[in-house]
Amino acid sequence: MQERILDSTYRLLEEIGRGGFGAVWRAVRLGAEGSGAVAIKLLSRGNVPTLQEQIRFQREATLMSQLLHPGTVTVYELGETEGRAYIVMEYIDGPNLREFVRSRGGRLPLTEILEVLIQAAEALEYVHGHNIVHRDIKPQNILVSVSKEGLDSKPQIKIVDFGVARLNDPSRQQPEEGRRGRSEVVGTFNYIAPESTGLMNVPIDARTDIYSLGIVAYELITGRTPFHEFRNESLLRAHVEKSPPPFSEFDSANVPDVLERIVRKCIEKKPEQRYQSMFGLLTDLRRLLSGMRAQKFEDFEIAKKDVALTRIFNNIFVGRG
Repeated sequence: MQERILDSTYRLLEEIGRGGFGAVWRAVRLGAEGSGAVAIKLLSRGNVPTLQEQIRFQREATLMSQLLHPGTVTVYELGETEGRAYIVMEYIDGPNLREFVRSRGGRLPLTEILEVLIQAAEALEYVHGHNIVHRDIKPQNILVSVSKEGLDSKPQIKIVDFGVARLNDPSRQQPEEGRRGRSEVVGTFNYIAPESTGLMNVPIDARTDIYSLGIVAYELITGRTPFHEFRNESLLRAHVEKSPPPFSEFDSANVPDVLERIVRKCIEKKPEQRYQSMFGLLTDLRRLLSGMRAQKFEDFEIAKKDVALTRIFNNIFVGRG
């Protein structure tokens, strides 16, 4: 097989992901093979990217380069060769969350579910602190690597794929009506927040990610997402109109009532009825995990330390825009 060299700098080892934009490769820097692998997101050669796609690709790199947190992927370089833009970033040797759960028999212990949710919420709290909303939180965009600590293995979470970011100014806070009388639909339908469906005239902010993370939590606990409609339009409307089935309909006898209340608050239809910040959600998740580990669990009132949003995000980057 012919050796693949990118920009006379990187040796492409194997393709590890592909999407409409192009592909993601595991690679090493020439002359520094011993320093470990990197991941390279490379625009497609076959389908020549439009100018808009190239601009969005560069914006994604700019957005990600602002983030330096254990729960986000580090960007090392943005380059271009032969008209193809690429992003060099940290390589994560591990599956996404869906694959990880499948490898563990389809369910995780409750304490491990809480650890995963806490790490994801910590990463998103940091992201939101940079005025960034991800808007496509789902198991496939949460990578898991396992580090060894003595005899124990601990999953380490990384939030990935901020998509093609755009700068969101105050004039765009109210959704614009499209040619079909609805605003832009952004996100993956099984995890999409009601305000991202194009069916609600509600601005997008950090609470959009709280909803999607709540759907991820629901799936981790029950083994399925709450809505299973055959048609996409029906699935979008379910997020806006339907109540999710209670945990009692599933094999979840050992799930504390307080955890169900936490998840349900995350996935309230109206943003003002959800947790208003990742801080409030993290406070409750940490308290619950601490009690379960100490085997001194006590029920408690949730959202007591939630922090209300004091502003709608002005001049922010929004993922998947």
